[in-house]
Amino acid sequence: MGVGIGLSKISPASRRTDGAEDRQRLRLNPPASRLSLAQIAHDVAEDVGPVDPVLVAFALHCSVEFRKAPAEVQQRVLAYLTVQMCSLSHRSRVWCSQCVINEKVRECTTLSNQAKSVLQSIAKMPPPQTPLHAWLTEKSRLTEGMAKYAVLDSLWDLVPVDAQPKPGIMLYGLPSYAYDMHTRIGRRALQASLALPEVKQFLAAYLPTKKLDALGWALFYVEGGRITGELANPFGQATIKALQLMRWMVASGTMDQLRNEAIIANYPARRSASTNEGLI
Repeated sequence: MGVGIGLSKISPASRRTDGAEDRQRLRLNPPASRLSLAQIAHDVAEDVGPVDPVLVAFALHCSVEFRKAPAEVQQRVLAYLTVQMCSLSHRSRVWCSQCVINEKVRECTTLSNQAKSVLQSIAKMPPPQTPLHAWLTEKSRLTEGMAKYAVLDSLWDLVPVDAQPKPGIMLYGLPSYAYDMHTRIGRRALQASLALPEVKQFLAAYLPTKKLDALGWALFYVEGGRITGELANPFGQATIKALQLMRWMVASGTMDQLRNEAIIANYPARRSASTNEGLI
């Protein structure tokens, strides 16, 4: 969705933290200026969503109200919003999952019957029922369409995800998940994955019209799921085979191996560099 690079790719520690020590660190060290108000408003919608729609609306308001404010003012607002996100006991990517699956993966592959029924409900999305819903719908473009799904919050039976974030690896100075479908290396790794038996089986069964996009969006969603205390609805987690395939590729290390091979093939000087530079 360009669903943006998300908070996970800007600051993994910020996305995963739930401790007072990290919140204090964020207060004392405001986010870098490259993390814009527009980006953090997007990230609140992506990573918080139905857990705290008021916080989403407030972040959107700040992104509009302070967009021309002096840099020092923007940094203080960024620090405050980051602390608010890190202080939540739960987060949810339900809005993100609806946007990715409804508006992206659907274009690339076949959906299950359950997914189709949910999409029919989304297609008949009711008008905003509250001033908060109206505000979020009006500003939804600032979140790449995610905020408009607030009107459907009553449909989701959110349950805790019983999983802890697993450490990733550093691949030539960057977290391995940074090499996603929006990068040259990521696209080439996905292209190489087409030769895997598991991927061939998926492609034969579901006949996606855009092979790399179907795999790439699923990978983007799966790797963005390293959130402590996440609340999710089953539809966004398990009904699409592409997501299951990518979960296996990430957990088994297959995806990182393909990324490493793509880097070496395209940047020969990297052959002498260390591949696994440690956990993150």
